[in-house]
Amino acid sequence: MKYRKYKCIDCNSCKYKKDCTTSSSGRTIQRWVHEDVLETVYNETLNNNEVYKQRRCIVEHPFGTIKRSLGYSFFHRRRQENVDAEAASMFIAYNFKRLLSMFSTEELVTKFEGSVM
Repeated sequence: MKYRKYKCIDCNSCKYKKDCTTSSSGRTIQRWVHEDVLETVYNETLNNNEVYKQRRCIVEHPFGTIKRSLGYSFFHRRRQENVDAEAASMFIAYNFKRLLSMFSTEELVTKFEGSVM
């Protein structure tokens, strides 16, 4: 990661030096070169707080249900492709559980038979 360092050129004669820094060589600020991107994301998050509240209600519910009801609190597999497969199977189980709460088994069988060509 690349950083930029900023150093005050007139720190020793500044009347706020005691409040600003305890360093004898003066105040130095280090910022990541892409810090402005983080600031933009932070400001957008604050400005769109209602969107994030709605997202929390809609999207995060399945994750909580999977963790609590289906008993998944961590991934058992390692490596990205294995974790992806495990996550996909968890979400298939979640979606199937939701289907069973909305329809009876007979209704689901009828719907699936009707959709198969």
